[in-house]
Amino acid sequence: MLFASDATRLLPERTRCFLYGGMLILSLLLPGFCFGQESLDAWPNGRDQLELFPASRQFSKRYQDARQLIDEKNYSAGIPELQAILDAPEDFVAIDRGVGFHSLKRAAEDQLAALPPDGKKYYSVQYGPTAEQMLREAREQDNQDLLREVVRRFFHTQAGAEAAYTLGSYYYERGDLPAAAQLWESLSERHDLAIEKEPHLTFKLAVAWYHLGNLGKSRQSLMKLARETNGTDYVFPNGKKVALFQEGQNPVAWLSQLVGTLDLKGAREQSDWTLYRGNAERIASAEFAVPSSKPEWQFSTIRDPFLQNNPNLPPLEAILQKLGDFRRKHLSGVLPAASPIVAGDTVVVRTHNNLKGLDLRSGKLKWETTVSDALFREMLKDPQNSDEEFLGTPQTPLQKYLTQRAWQDYTVGHLSSDGKLVFSVENVGFIGGFYHFSREDQESVLSPNSYNRLMAFEVDTGKFVWELGGPRLQNPINYSGHYFLGPPLPLNGKLYALAEEGREFRLLVLDPQTGKTLWTQSLFRSEYPIARDYTTDRRPLDHIRRRMGLSPSLAHGVLVCPTGSGCTVGINAVTRQLLWRNVEPRRNAITSYAAFSRDANENAEGWAEFAPLIVGDRVLLESRTGQNLKCLDLFDGRLIWSRPRQEYLFIASVQDGNILMVGPGSIEALKLSDGSPAWPKAQKIPAPSGRGIVVRDTYFLPVDTGEILSIRLDDGLILARTRIETDTLVGNLSAGSGMLVAQNETEVVGFRSAASIIEQIRLASQSDQPAKQAEAELLRGELYLYSGNVKQALAKIERSIEIKPTIRARRLYADMMLESLDHDFSQYESQISKIEPLLVDENQQRRFFQILATNYQSKGNLKAALENYLKLSELKNLFSTETAKGGVFVRTDRWIRSQLELLMVRANEEQRQEIDAFFSSYYTNHLASAGQVELQRFLKCCGNLPATRQARMLLVERLTQELKTASPGKQSVLRRQLMQQLEQLRNSAQPVSASFATARLAEIYVSLNQYAQAEELLQELKTKWPDVICLDGKSGRQVAESWQSDPEFQKQSRSRSVWPDYPAQVYRDEQSKGQNTSLPVEIIGLTNPLFENHRLEVGPAKEQLLAFDGAGKPLWTFSLAEAGIEVPQQPFFSARVFENYLVVNFGAEFFVLDTINRKTDGQPTLLWKQRMIAGPPSLRDYISIERSGLAPVLREYITRNSDREQLGRIGTINSEFLCYQLGSELIAADLLTGEILWKRQGLPNNSWHFGDAEHVILMTSQSRTEPRYVVRSGQNGESVNAFKLKPGHSAIFAFERYLLTLGPPADDTRRLELRDLVSDEVVWSFEINKDTNYTLGQNYEIAMVAADGTISIRDLRTGEQKVEVKGQAAPNVMRVLLLENKKQYLVFVSLPYVVKSRVTYRPLSMTSLLFNGMLYSIDRETGELMWSRMLEAQGIDFTQFFDLPVMTFGIRRVMGISTSSGNQVDLEVIDLRDGSQVLKETTSSNRLRTWVVPDLEKKDILIEPFQIRLSFEEPPVVAPKPVAAPQ
Repeated sequence: MLFASDATRLLPERTRCFLYGGMLILSLLLPGFCFGQESLDAWPNGRDQLELFPASRQFSKRYQDARQLIDEKNYSAGIPELQAILDAPEDFVAIDRGVGFHSLKRAAEDQLAALPPDGKKYYSVQYGPTAEQMLREAREQDNQDLLREVVRRFFHTQAGAEAAYTLGSYYYERGDLPAAAQLWESLSERHDLAIEKEPHLTFKLAVAWYHLGNLGKSRQSLMKLARETNGTDYVFPNGKKVALFQEGQNPVAWLSQLVGTLDLKGAREQSDWTLYRGNAERIASAEFAVPSSKPEWQFSTIRDPFLQNNPNLPPLEAILQKLGDFRRKHLSGVLPAASPIVAGDTVVVRTHNNLKGLDLRSGKLKWETTVSDALFREMLKDPQNSDEEFLGTPQTPLQKYLTQRAWQDYTVGHLSSDGKLVFSVENVGFIGGFYHFSREDQESVLSPNSYNRLMAFEVDTGKFVWELGGPRLQNPINYSGHYFLGPPLPLNGKLYALAEEGREFRLLVLDPQTGKTLWTQSLFRSEYPIARDYTTDRRPLDHIRRRMGLSPSLAHGVLVCPTGSGCTVGINAVTRQLLWRNVEPRRNAITSYAAFSRDANENAEGWAEFAPLIVGDRVLLESRTGQNLKCLDLFDGRLIWSRPRQEYLFIASVQDGNILMVGPGSIEALKLSDGSPAWPKAQKIPAPSGRGIVVRDTYFLPVDTGEILSIRLDDGLILARTRIETDTLVGNLSAGSGMLVAQNETEVVGFRSAASIIEQIRLASQSDQPAKQAEAELLRGELYLYSGNVKQALAKIERSIEIKPTIRARRLYADMMLESLDHDFSQYESQISKIEPLLVDENQQRRFFQILATNYQSKGNLKAALENYLKLSELKNLFSTETAKGGVFVRTDRWIRSQLELLMVRANEEQRQEIDAFFSSYYTNHLASAGQVELQRFLKCCGNLPATRQARMLLVERLTQELKTASPGKQSVLRRQLMQQLEQLRNSAQPVSASFATARLAEIYVSLNQYAQAEELLQELKTKWPDVICLDGKSGRQVAESWQSDPEFQKQSRSRSVWPDYPAQVYRDEQSKGQNTSLPVEIIGLTNPLFENHRLEVGPAKEQLLAFDGAGKPLWTFSLAEAGIEVPQQPFFSARVFENYLVVNFGAEFFVLDTINRKTDGQPTLLWKQRMIAGPPSLRDYISIERSGLAPVLREYITRNSDREQLGRIGTINSEFLCYQLGSELIAADLLTGEILWKRQGLPNNSWHFGDAEHVILMTSQSRTEPRYVVRSGQNGESVNAFKLKPGHSAIFAFERYLLTLGPPADDTRRLELRDLVSDEVVWSFEINKDTNYTLGQNYEIAMVAADGTISIRDLRTGEQKVEVKGQAAPNVMRVLLLENKKQYLVFVSLPYVVKSRVTYRPLSMTSLLFNGMLYSIDRETGELMWSRMLEAQGIDFTQFFDLPVMTFGIRRVMGISTSSGNQVDLEVIDLRDGSQVLKETTSSNRLRTWVVPDLEKKDILIEPFQIRLSFEEPPVVAPKPVAAPQ
């Protein structure tokens, strides 16, 4: 059965191609009947899993028997065995031909072709008469199916040769020349009787190779032709003679003059659109049709009568609107699942309830099927549908159902038709998360069963005709128990459908009128099922392929059958032979959570379509499992090239050897030949809102700005942006009879036909009114635009404006000129003065200035580029011109900064001076007298340039003056802004500016009584800029010494401990047992003096966040209740700090506090908050927080949702922005406001990200095993560079733009180095012994303990050594921990523990760490060892206060004996001043927690819940005993 012939019948008669005289029209051709040999590496562990492909022991044995009998010359017994294989309805894998994939039918044919003369004679005598009879009937009845049967079964007979040649001629005359050439080449190479068809057979093959472009093979065929004709004339079948080429003449040049060139683009044009992507190759284009700004008609797919008659049902339209808005904001690739088809004058659409037929011209309902979706009706009744909190994220079963149907379920959304019947897949079920646990293994319409139904309805009436499928054993003849993977491919009297039963994929070839089986072919067996009903198989479910909408594609006699499970199979449709398979390993194994995951919230498939595209002799596969784009040879499955998906969503079209790829923010072209980029750069576009359609040489693409883009296929030029006047976005496009039709999640719209627009032009042209004449010219211009004729279009639109200018004409003209200017700046540069007056809104102005700035920049005209960047910065809506949506987003000011950054990187010294001069002039002429707002706007756009330092200094002056007279409520806001500007000046390369900013910041911190932070800044002044004049005419050293000598400063910054030097006195049982239900909030990562050893906790009522210093002194209280922040039911939380900002992470939500510039009531200022779970807060939200890492600086708190999916991390925090991950999005938000500055898509959920204001560095989880990091610009998030670590190097810690790594062992040493990831330079590096252990401290320190006991502490930023002391030799150090307080470093050296009999130890709480080893105390000021002592089997609790005079240790002792007194606890208290032991005892407690409560007034420390009081007063004061309650 040859599918290639069927394809020609879909083509308009005028496009069919004929052979007449010497004029031959051919298309692409490659040899057929080849076998794809798949590498063993395609499967895990190198295993060639032939057991997953169809095999037959019976036919394999018959094949082996036949070979043996033929070797014995027993032809009468052996040949019938081979013929039985050819007659068999299915093909199988030949398991005896070595490793690889081989067709058993092909093997049988090879045996027949290799028969000796006696064997061939027997075969001819035995089967020739039957073949002759079938050939005669085929000719008499003009029956191509019979002709195919002769070729399939009796190819090696004379009738078989005649049938092959005749069938090839049938395809040849209709333009399907690759199919014809495939038959003829097989005939020429494999049949002894091909000589009877010479020389015409060879001549046709030569022409075919010529048009294919394979000039070498064409030359070979022509040389063979010359030999067969003895170099004389070639005589065509009609008797016409042509002189052959002469000796020395180029044969191919001779042939080119004879046959010319071909243009078969018209053959792809479809008058109807009866299946997905238009034709069997999936590369169709539509007859000429155009979009119009106002649709001709609209039809709702939601407002069914039965819904409108029931007011108690949920508001579906509102729900879908919220679902769609939410998805488009948070996800990329949000496209409708349903695509309409057009058959004649009927548009057939899928609604949520049933199928409906609409009139193409009017949009009126013609019919609807009586078969409705029972699942949909059941979902409407579900009591769980109530959701008062619903704001867009799918939570209830109905919301999940609607999400899957509207945007994910292509199996339901795709339809097909043969012009008489329409075919759809029904009863597919849906995956509803944990909603389905209780319904598993039940025959319920709500269950995701392993079966569905394929149904056929009449196109004209919607009348039901037949159905297949249904529950298992209901009707075995009609494929009960089968799951149809998508609608069938209808082609010339047959349906080709893909179905699955029990993990086995099958191709079903059906009669479209009755649904009866014509033939079938088993394809592949998956590792994972799609459902668990009627089976005990408990493998993880692959639920995604239930909704991929898989259908075969066909061209040139080859069926390409995708399975959605990592395997695609090619089948010869004439011989029914398995040609090839393409398999690939699954990147990530499917987990048991997959069947119940919240896949409705994300695009788990990656690609937005899965239909194989066939282009000539190539097939393009969009791989779901490999997430790549593959190009294979159509006839043998050989991989030609492959490239990663990146962010591509689908293939728009294949045009002139280029593949047009659509992504969430761009469209670009790849070369079909090798997959490399075909255009110099990608064309930026808004995110697509639907799949587009090719109309001649133009691609119409709907986008989420409410427009339809008209894109020229040759070069990607956007010809027009048609703004559609509808309340909803345009969805997937189809076309028929010159009309475009689109369907989204709620409605179908039909656009005006090209014929009606032409008629409108005719009528308007006859009018004398200028408005009508202008309208006619405008419409002509639009039609020229849509057809790709830019020159004529501009002339007509310009003429329309001259007659009577309108906003519509000006907008269209300006849009076109902007696109042309952007596309070819040099050609249209002269038109700039004409464009600017025609710009109608700020969006066009912004685009105009962007084009000018970037192009002038690339041409080296820096002055013009900078002028246009500044014009762009002066636009009114600079910070609110775009809304953040799924995909890439960059705010305009950040885009300007990124371009200026690029400008500075590429500038030479002369250009840098030109830039400095330009901004100096601009400052003098525009900014010197500017106000605060104008200065801030300028710096947001250009503040990353050194030349803008003057403007920042001026802004600091303006803010300082306003701060002096501001009200107390506004002072904190102004001071915050001032400190931000000063922090950015601190990073200036100018010593004067940097020292000035440092001095001013120190001054502010002193005024706020933050002496520790001020002291650090003053030390920086003394060391970095001692002689630089920085403030009030004083140098850095003078400013620092002036403050440091101030008595009040000395008193505050060097105050003695509030705790007396007396030894602690221990008292017990003086008070009742305390209660502590507070939740710890640990500060992780690096810190600064403002937060050193601070402790945070959520109060007992979960309404307040409390802060204490290292000695337990309360600092501030923040009301969580007033801020509307809910505290999850988790035992601990984390926080990170930057300067004076505190970022508290509650897992599901984080918030940013300014702890210095507080509100008037003393509370920290809440700057902003952000949820880490997509959607609004909900009672259904559930998270779990996991804590890992030894030291606080290395600690990580991982948050997972109810499906164990990891939520995003908080990354870099710097003076300009905070980076966080939300789903697959990396977002940079303004540190002070939370406004999104830029956003990037495509991150794995478990990515790490760090960096500074200039660069953000990404590292994925895979990168930890394959160390690799990507550097992105901090201005706009674009990738700047990518690095891999040296072989053997491992990442230890990352901060700002630096990465600490450890090299591989070499001569008993390892190299520890800090690398700048932006410059790829080593900051510091030194060797350590391979047995040296190391850890990090929170104050930028790295501590190392060598085997000989040497303890050294270095500065993490510079590598300079701060401390080195000698401890006890420790050859078996297990790990090291560094803690510190104001006076000392505490180095914990963990050693192996000798296990005692019948005693084990457990942590006392979830925030404590088990420890056994030496504890060293080192003076921070002198670097001397203060004391050391051994701690045996203890636990360190990180929630205690480290600036107290004592440290408490506790560990739970487990002895295997249950007691009524609670857990046995080994408690130990060490005096940190001298290392003496204050207390050591074993006690009991029913509470798995220890907490320390200092009383600064009484100089007491309470250790709870053990009722122990440590008194530091002299003489000690005894507390009164608690009074017993009266009996």
